[in-house]
Amino acid sequence: MPKTRAVAMLAALGRYPPSLAPGGSRFLCSLARPGSHSLSRNVNRPLRPVVCTAAAALIPVPAVPPPPPPLSARHALSTKSRSPSSPPSSPSPSPSPSARPGSSSPKGPPQPQLPIPARLLIYHGSTARITFLACLRLGTLFICVFFCLAVAPAYLRDSGGDSEALLKAGAAVLSGMVPFVFVYLSTAPFVAFIHLPLPPFARQSNELLKRFAANVPNTTSLEITTISLIGKPRVTRVPVASMVPTRARLGIVNYVVRPGPASAARSLLSRPPTNFSIQHNSRRDAREAWVWDLVAAAISRRSST
Repeated sequence: MPKTRAVAMLAALGRYPPSLAPGGSRFLCSLARPGSHSLSRNVNRPLRPVVCTAAAALIPVPAVPPPPPPLSARHALSTKSRSPSSPPSSPSPSPSPSARPGSSSPKGPPQPQLPIPARLLIYHGSTARITFLACLRLGTLFICVFFCLAVAPAYLRDSGGDSEALLKAGAAVLSGMVPFVFVYLSTAPFVAFIHLPLPPFARQSNELLKRFAANVPNTTSLEITTISLIGKPRVTRVPVASMVPTRARLGIVNYVVRPGPASAARSLLSRPPTNFSIQHNSRRDAREAWVWDLVAAAISRRSST
């Protein structure tokens, strides 16, 4: 009877189902052999749990997990305040010492602000005159292009190559070229601005500036601004030692620059201008026009010796 033996073994181990409790002795007695009273007597009384060493060794006992390490107060607070749905934020990089608001980058002492600028305007050719000459040069350029590229080819195309058509085409070309050449040659020497670069000691006061301008060194370069072919300002750096006062082109040119070996080697189109027309009545538009008077006197004195 394998079922009877299983029930007896569970009863011996103290582990039996509720149907075999003290109230279920009739079921156990029906399974026993007739005439055996020991089993029914043992079932009717409360069973004591019997420890079986061999059977207990075969039953697997789950291992107890080790307790978690204790959390610090700061880590526990941050864990509680963090939302479980939001991902953990990456730690922000610590600012470098130079980027901290309290720290200051090592810099030298601040440079003092001198009352005179480093690039001083000493000559101004009048705003009205500059605007008029720029518009005049640009207008004559457009007229020359129109007569040479539009009017003259139209005469040649309509007449079929007659001698009269050639004369009309030549007259159209001259009508455009003559005003342009005349305006270009007469206004090319016109000087719009003159700037004088100053050393730091000459920028401290007007007295030091006056001494520097009266005895300007030969290595000092003047930045002379003229008007280009299309009416655009053109800046030329001219050494003071190379400027010579003169009178040329019917009095239009009053200063000439001695060309150096580097300027002579350039092509005709890339050479800087060497003839300048500088007026001496520009006190209205330049406050420091007296500086140019001192520089012009120094240039005249050196050229005469």
